[in-house]
This record gives sequence, structure tokens and C-alpha cells, in this order.
Amino acid sequence: MRVLAVTGILFAAIVVTPAYAQPAGTTASAPAAQSVTGAAASASKASKAMDRALAKRVRRALAKTSGMVLTNISVRARDGAVTLVGSVPSAALVGQAAQVAGSVDGVSSVTNRLSVRIDPRSFNGR
Repeated sequence: MRVLAVTGILFAAIVVTPAYAQPAGTTASAPAAQSVTGAAASASKASKAMDRALAKRVRRALAKTSGMVLTNISVRARDGAVTLVGSVPSAALVGQAAQVAGSVDGVSSVTNRLSVRIDPRSFNGR
């Protein structure tokens, strides 16, 4: 009984599935399209890897900066443009972070979206 049901389903799938014949003299362009898509994907992967490496270099430079708290800072890089997002404990560090990020080799521009946020655990109320 199961064999008959499976056979019926396979037959229906074959009959219902449309098939399109290519006109004579045409060649399939799927391999060419796949190679172009593959090249674009490879370039995209390389670009993303370079962006990740640049963001990592910026984070390292910021980590060497005295007073910088990286747990509250996100570094994004895209084609040399770096964006800093998050918070730092003082206004002086906002400008310093942008300056440090801009000095990293490979950075073409810096968008600074850092804000000042005082950690309530370290604030003594004075």
C-alpha cells in the first residue's frame, strides 16, 4: 500500500513539474552566471574580512588608550570608514577615541557616535 502511495506521489510530482526546453542553438548560461556570482561572493568575503581586520586594529588602538573602557564601545568598519558607537566615562575620551581611531592605518574617516555615560558604581555624588 505504501509503495503504491509513494509511486503515485512521485508520478504526480513528475507530471505536475513544468519542463522547459531550450531553443536550438542556445547554450546554458548557468555556469557563467555561477562563476560571476562566485567571483562577487569571493570579493565580498575579502571585503568583509578586511573590514573586520580594520575594526580589530581600531579596537586594539583604543584598548591601549588610557581610561578607555571598550566594553561599552562598538567599532564598525566598512571600506575604511569607521563608526564608533557606545559610551565612555568622560567627555575628553569622546574626542580622544575619534583621534585614536583616525590615526589607525587604513582608516579613511571616523563617525563618532560616542556619548558620555558615568558609571553609577564609580560616581561618588560630588
